[in-house]
Amino acid sequence: MQGFDKFKRVNPMSDKINALSFHHLEFFAGDALSVSKRFMGAMGMELAAKSDLSTGNDLFASYVMQTGTCRMVFTAPYH
Repeated sequence: MQGFDKFKRVNPMSDKINALSFHHLEFFAGDALSVSKRFMGAMGMELAAKSDLSTGNDLFASYVMQTGTCRMVFTAPYH
């Protein structure tokens, strides 16, 4: 990649977050089920939890994928 070797940050500490860990990362998508299944196949993640019409949630669908301590939530609104 050209040009990245000359990149210098103005403040190298500006993107640091003072946190020890994260519980999960949440991604918003148009089709949460499809995206979660892609991560299941690509990264070997397993379905840990879900919230959708089958659980009584009529506002959005969320699927929690997990592998080890890495958790990702994929959410899509219904309307």
